[in-house]
Amino acid sequence: MLKYLWRNKLLILLLILIIVFCPTTIGLPEQGRTDCIVTAVGVDKKGEEFEVTLQYIVPQSNGGQQNLKTSKQKGKSVGEVFEKLSLELGKSLGFSHCRFIVFNDEASDDNLTKIFDYLLRQKTNTNNIVLISTKESASDLLGTASGIDSDLYTFLSNSGFSNELKEYNDLTTIGDFYRSYFGPTKSLCVYVVETKTPNTGGSSSEGASGGGATSSKSGGSSSGSSSKSTSSSSGGSSSSSGSSSSGGEQKQISNEERIAIIKGKKRLLTLSNEESQNLIWFNKNIKRIKFEVKDYQDAKKGKVDTLVNVTNRLVSKKVYFDENFVPHYKLSVKSYVRASQLVSENLSNEDYEISQNRFDDNFINALKKEVLTKLRKSEENFKTNNYDVIDCFDLFYKYKNKELKEYLKTHLQDDFIKNVVFEYDLSFIQGS
Repeated sequence: MLKYLWRNKLLILLLILIIVFCPTTIGLPEQGRTDCIVTAVGVDKKGEEFEVTLQYIVPQSNGGQQNLKTSKQKGKSVGEVFEKLSLELGKSLGFSHCRFIVFNDEASDDNLTKIFDYLLRQKTNTNNIVLISTKESASDLLGTASGIDSDLYTFLSNSGFSNELKEYNDLTTIGDFYRSYFGPTKSLCVYVVETKTPNTGGSSSEGASGGGATSSKSGGSSSGSSSKSTSSSSGGSSSSSGSSSSGGEQKQISNEERIAIIKGKKRLLTLSNEESQNLIWFNKNIKRIKFEVKDYQDAKKGKVDTLVNVTNRLVSKKVYFDENFVPHYKLSVKSYVRASQLVSENLSNEDYEISQNRFDDNFINALKKEVLTKLRKSEENFKTNNYDVIDCFDLFYKYKNKELKEYLKTHLQDDFIKNVVFEYDLSFIQGS
């Protein structure tokens, strides 16, 4: 036995490490006793002060699901508030398990680097924390989740980490923000999630704001189980595991799949639901989209409203300068589609047979026209508001660097997107 161990010196090394470190590791206290395990951060700016809400996990041996609590404090800076919360809880704040940080419009209209700077200077890697925007109250949004099995955390886990479901949404992280902030365009998209009261069915912060964006009515998915406030501590702080409206009713999340545009340090505008859906056609990471073609005149069925499900998309982008030195951006999209719903007064038995629901050439042309309209509207929006979240400038910088440098001698870089000519090549293939 000893001869065997001597011949395998690696085993000897492993045994020594186990003997030295195992007793020390076993003797260490549980992380929950020394650190506050933060799962989410909410930042609201109210006047000249920041109100920071921490949501943290409370380990339970009985396996209960009501295992999240929140604490909040106010201060002149986010870092100051974090220090107050650490003193209040009597623990160091641990951000290694933090899923997301949510901020309200007033905070994002000021300077987002004031929010993220403290987190970036921690020992743990915080670059992968997801960014979420909300209009009125980040604290209320966190209050909709009383456990890590709540709809808010389920949405984030699926959209951010599930290989299948993340194809519907493309969430943004702190790392993405700083890559954009120090990049040439300084623009990126942030997902918007609101709260609503269940009895009205409307969002507590209906409508978009800023930059001439239009508002959208409340809708989309909603969730929510939240518990009542449990305690309030001195010094302007409070702890709770739920959020209630002024009428005493608990709020739920309202996901309308809207997008906020961040440019530089601040929010530029929040897109309406329609504007957000138009913009995602430029995003190669989003593979699955649903949209409706209304009032299509079919030769047999008459007027038909069709809900089209895009099951997969192949997106390619090409950039070049023409002979007049005008920049061109060509977007090619191949979409695999099927009909999810047909609404018509003249449906027959054949229409309920999947094999008969084929798209003819006329309907394919109607699809192209519908999607082209969406792309043109989105193009008009980012040209009017002067933001580039579609990799336009980055592609020219990467593939046409020499021509781009020559072009910028006579043109402003900040106005580049306004001068680009867009071309679209769309194809649709009937899928299963």
